[in-house]
Amino acid sequence: MHYELGLIVNPNVPETEHKQVQEQVLGYLKKINAKIVHDFYPGGRRKLAYPIKKQKHGFYFYVEFSFEETEQKAIKLLDHDLKLDNNILRHLIVKRQKVATSTEILRWQQTTKPDFAKKTRRPMARPLRPMVQAKKVEDKAPVKPKIALDDIDKQLDAILAKEPKVD
Repeated sequence: MHYELGLIVNPNVPETEHKQVQEQVLGYLKKINAKIVHDFYPGGRRKLAYPIKKQKHGFYFYVEFSFEETEQKAIKLLDHDLKLDNNILRHLIVKRQKVATSTEILRWQQTTKPDFAKKTRRPMARPLRPMVQAKKVEDKAPVKPKIALDDIDKQLDAILAKEPKVD
């Protein structure tokens, strides 16, 4: 059965020592008698979705292998060895149906490079507003008729014409 192993290497490990980390992982694979189908191919340095062991970036590497032994025990042993390695932040072992060719790997590397010039944002979904019903005219109180200015002047003259009471 074919498998693919994905690794995230700690960014504190210098790039000159990545070969040593790869050799260490190859040692783990030899320990379980795995046959390397496709040697390590890099995924590059990427920003992590969330911090892992206080690290915000990591170097991605992938390797494909296969073996004929009892798979469960060998995979568990490989998983255990990778968990104990301090240079590896995370790893993932995936069962593969077919082996990737070099052209597929090149195509994958070209398509997964982030293109910062093409930053597009999706429009935010706006919440629906509830429909407000208009009030009926008959629900309003009856309107008092307006008083004319002439009537107001007459009432004011009548008030002023009265003599004030002096005590």
